[in-house]
Amino acid sequence: MNLLFQVVSAACTVGLSPGITPDLHNGSLFILSLLMFAGRLGPLTLAYLIATPKKSRLKHPQANIQIG
Repeated sequence: MNLLFQVVSAACTVGLSPGITPDLHNGSLFILSLLMFAGRLGPLTLAYLIATPKKSRLKHPQANIQIG
């Protein structure tokens, strides 16, 4: 139950911990860091970046400029 609380807290960027963080292994700490980063960006932003092709992310402005 403490581990589930730690994971949900990391994913939702709440900042609460039941105190088990020092007992976790390096791999678990890395996964918690990734969850914190994903929670900070937001699930919709991550889904948008994954779903859209790279070509449609960048749009150049088009205009007819008259000189003279």
